[in-house]
Amino acid sequence: MDDQQRIAWAAGLFEGEGSISSSRERQVRLRLWMTDEDVVRRFCEIVGVGHVKGPYGPYDRGTKQLWAWDLIKKADVKKVLEMFQPWLGARRLDQILTAMQKAGWI
Repeated sequence: MDDQQRIAWAAGLFEGEGSISSSRERQVRLRLWMTDEDVVRRFCEIVGVGHVKGPYGPYDRGTKQLWAWDLIKKADVKKVLEMFQPWLGARRLDQILTAMQKAGWI
């Protein structure tokens, strides 16, 4: 798989499993939570920034542990969002724009 295919894979994973939030501290946070540690680590390796944390849980009987990729550094968040932009859907792009406006980035 070439680099563009790997980025497209990561963008698709983020589209489906990732989240975007903003805070009053003028931060935009990107997160990806999953039960598959290897997938979260592969995602982190492809984007080249952020941290994998975990395991968390399990919180209820019969549930699995969770792993999280987390990113809040402004320059890195912008880098990942620019990298993913060609592959994200309209709803996700709107969420990004809203979070960046709320944080005062644009």
